[in-house]
Amino acid sequence: GWQQALLSQRQWLCRELGGRYAFALTGDGGGEWTLDFDRLSVATAAGEANLTVRMSAGDFVAMLAGRLDGGEAVASGRLRFTGDQRLFNNLARFTFMPR
Repeated sequence: GWQQALLSQRQWLCRELGGRYAFALTGDGGGEWTLDFDRLSVATAAGEANLTVRMSAGDFVAMLAGRLDGGEAVASGRLRFTGDQRLFNNLARFTFMPR
């Protein structure tokens, strides 16, 4: 899927950042998966992770497209996360870098 393609495109950054990131997206196009940056793998469920992100699928797409700032999404409650704060910052580097 697109998750594996994104990991492959940015594998150098994944190896630098490391960690496991779980996503639980609600609404149309939502679902759950876990990205393992160390293994460059995707699991199709929100499994054991160092950081778990919860938000709507629409907001996630808006963030990937640069239309929604991650910090603003957290401040407004549209994005919630649990786990290591540093990994949230790493995820922002991975997610919002130019393609």
